[in-house]
Amino acid sequence: KSATGNTILRREAFKSKVAPCSETRECQKEMTEFNRRRITVIHTPGLFDTGVDNVETRKEIVKCVSMAAPGPHVFLLVIQLGRFTQEEKDAVKMIQDMFGDKSRMYTMVLFTRGDDLRGKRIQEFIEDDANLQYLIHQCGKRYHVFNNKDTKDQTQVSELLDKIDCMVAVNGGNRLDGYLELQSLLEPVHGCRHYRNFIGAAAGRVVGSFQNIVYWIIGSRSQR
Repeated sequence: KSATGNTILRREAFKSKVAPCSETRECQKEMTEFNRRRITVIHTPGLFDTGVDNVETRKEIVKCVSMAAPGPHVFLLVIQLGRFTQEEKDAVKMIQDMFGDKSRMYTMVLFTRGDDLRGKRIQEFIEDDANLQYLIHQCGKRYHVFNNKDTKDQTQVSELLDKIDCMVAVNGGNRLDGYLELQSLLEPVHGCRHYRNFIGAAAGRVVGSFQNIVYWIIGSRSQR
């Protein structure tokens, strides 16, 4: 997830390495501009890593909520190609549990390690896995691919933002209602171990009518 945030920011703002759990213990907020668009990326701790105090973790979630206000227009589920686990299968349900059934209208899958496709079309990769097809269907057949090893290819970032714009337009330009009520949901979900790590990012037009887009990147480990 750190590498994905770095690709969006176009710089090494977050530490990125393979690890069983997140090293981050506090929220980290970074900003950049891309094609006259302001982007803010919020890097969060491992939300329910073993050994981390739940009270402190919930405080960090509240902090992240305030950083990402006024609310999300899209959720990005970050999935590493070739690593589709039960955690990823549960990702959409995790979001629904926190934000309601309506959240599926705001969800998109973001695949990392696009270089591993090696000429294979992403559609073929999806067709080879029935469970992955189901997840994509749950997300309204919305998905994108990142190659975090090729950070100079900014086309992948601009294409992602274009897809987010299309989703926002379909949803009437509105963010998901009830986002700021997340604080009231912290107590019921604090025992769920599979709520692990996520990045929040906010993007909006620098000129003209300001539009705030917030998206959450879900992943259990640092993913390139």
